[in-house]
Amino acid sequence: MEGDIGALGFWLMVGMIVAAGTVSRALKEREKQAMLRALLERGDKNVTEVLAYLRERDAADAAQAARDEARTRMYGVRALAVLAFALAVGLGVYLFVGVGFGVLRQPSAFGTPVAFVLMLGIWAVGFFIARRIWRSAKQKNDAHPDA
Repeated sequence: MEGDIGALGFWLMVGMIVAAGTVSRALKEREKQAMLRALLERGDKNVTEVLAYLRERDAADAAQAARDEARTRMYGVRALAVLAFALAVGLGVYLFVGVGFGVLRQPSAFGTPVAFVLMLGIWAVGFFIARRIWRSAKQKNDAHPDA
């Protein structure tokens, strides 16, 4: 019974989010139409000037949205770089422990030094991969690589 209530609450929340997005778009379009009507009713501007103004405003909104999307994409790429480096650190520690102290250890006196070198090598590779990913996020003049 509890799972059914939780599922119902989840789907109600999803439905409210979808409905809010739909209503938001409709209200924005209604506001645009009301402004166009008000500008045309004032009579001091002709239809061509009003349409040019609306096109200019829409272009400015689209440019702002593109800048916001590029910034969001940059943060996503940087998060990917941090994740790649963290994965390399985790793999390095796992191999250090595995080779040096246990599961992967060969009967040799060089087990710990080999594990240490493997750990540092994996960390270095992870650092260079993460660095390349991080630097790809910030391009010249804030242009994303896809732009």
